Amino acid sequence: MGCVRRRIIREGGAKCRQIRVECLLRRASRCGIFLSGSFDAILINQVLERVHDPMAILREANRLLKNGGRLIVGVPNIESYESRIFGEYWSPLDIPRHLYHFSFPVLAAMLDMTGFYVSKSVGKMFFIPHSNRQSLRYLAEKESKLKFLHALASIYLLKIPYYLMHRSRNTLGEFITIYADKKPEQNPDNENTNN
Repeated sequence: MGCVRRRIIREGGAKCRQIRVECLLRRASRCGIFLSGSFDAILINQVLERVHDPMAILREANRLLKNGGRLIVGVPNIESYESRIFGEYWSPLDIPRHLYHFSFPVLAAMLDMTGFYVSKSVGKMFFIPHSNRQSLRYLAEKESKLKFLHALASIYLLKIPYYLMHRSRNTLGEFITIYADKKPEQNPDNENTNN
C-alpha cells in the first residue's frame, strides 16, 4: 500500500525485488492491475488507521497474497502505556487523520476475520520518541503544570518498570507490528472427497 522505491532486499540469503506501487490496493484491484496471489508479502505500516474501510484493505491484501503469504501491519496501539498516560493529548491519536484506533486484540480479530492468523507481534517501546515529545507539548499547552509533571515522571521513570512487569510486552508498545500469515484456503471439493 502506498509508494515504495525500487530496491533489492536481502534477507536470509534470498533476494526479492520490491516493485513500485503507486496506488492504494483497493484502487489497484478496481483497475485490475494485480491478479489474485500476486505477492509473497505485503506491508501496511501506519496506514490502516487512516483508511475509511480497514476491513476492505485487509480482505484485498488477502486476495493479493499467495497461499502462505505474509502480511505485516503496523499501527499505533490505543491500549499502550503512553495512550493511558496522555489520554486525549496522546499524539498518535492524530484526529482527524486517524479514523480508527487499534489494540492488539482488535487487530488480531480483524486479521482472523479476513483470513489471516497472527504468527508474531512486536510492541515498539521507545524511551522518548517524537510522539511522546509531541504529547508532552500538547499536555503542557492545555493542562496544569502538575499534570504535565506527572506525565513527564510517568514517561521518564515509570515506563520501563511498567513494561518489565508485563508478560505480554509484544502487545504493549506504543506502536504494534503484527506479522500475519494467510490461512490456507479451504477447497470444498477436497473436503467432500475425504468423507
